[in-house]
Amino acid sequence: MLVTQQRLANLPQREVPEFSGDPFEFLPFLKAFEHIIHSRTDNDEDRLYYLEQFTRGEPRELVRSCQHMSAQRGYNEARKLLTYHYGNEQKIAAAYVDKAVKWPQIKAEDAKSLHSFSIYLTGCNNVMKDMEYLEEMNSPSNLRIVVSKLPFRLRERWRVIAFDIQEREGRRAKFSDLVTYINRQAKIASDPLFGDAKESSEAKEKSKSSTRFAKGGGPRRTTDCATSVRPDEGDASELRKNKQTSNAFQEPCLYCNKGHNLLQNKKSAKQRENRVP
Repeated sequence: MLVTQQRLANLPQREVPEFSGDPFEFLPFLKAFEHIIHSRTDNDEDRLYYLEQFTRGEPRELVRSCQHMSAQRGYNEARKLLTYHYGNEQKIAAAYVDKAVKWPQIKAEDAKSLHSFSIYLTGCNNVMKDMEYLEEMNSPSNLRIVVSKLPFRLRERWRVIAFDIQEREGRRAKFSDLVTYINRQAKIASDPLFGDAKESSEAKEKSKSSTRFAKGGGPRRTTDCATSVRPDEGDASELRKNKQTSNAFQEPCLYCNKGHNLLQNKKSAKQRENRVP
């Protein structure tokens, strides 16, 4: 007994986190308060004052509104008000879903953001085991929203995994399946040896050049083909023109019936006029 007490005395001092109204923090706060404060004293008046001490903002105002009551009633009422406003399971579940829906889009190869997202979803999944209202995360619409936050390549891979689950197990993929998948991808992206798989600067420059050419910023294959055809078309046009000119020279002169046209006849205009009937 003495040894056990000595070990407990050597442990670091336990602290109650302050609660300022965040629904995500209410259950951890309440459990810490019950374990560190509530279990150590039977005096409801002390409990009520400690409850005020470890709250901030609106939660503290709720606790203070109960201090004019008797100690037992005031403490119980303060607990009830805090639970109603911040510990309601439906409100907590709605807060979890809302945060997941509003999570920013994760860029490709952003291992840090993917890791943060996986940690948050793991917390959702853990709370979901004890809170039936969080079953809403299993709805297809919410699953699609969560998947939409991932980079394109991860969305493609998840599509295959979800299909395999449906095909092998005969069930639709659940939120827990998606969390397991994202956790694994976050670990892969954070691998100390091969996690950084970003494109080299040379590859990026090559990709940009290809994009510019495709958009008309540089020479294209189709343009080269068109250019190679145009000289042939010009030559054909010139040949037709020369042929027409040659034919014109081959027609006999109207004045003397020789092999030149009338304009090239060396006779004077007056002589030609007298010749024409």
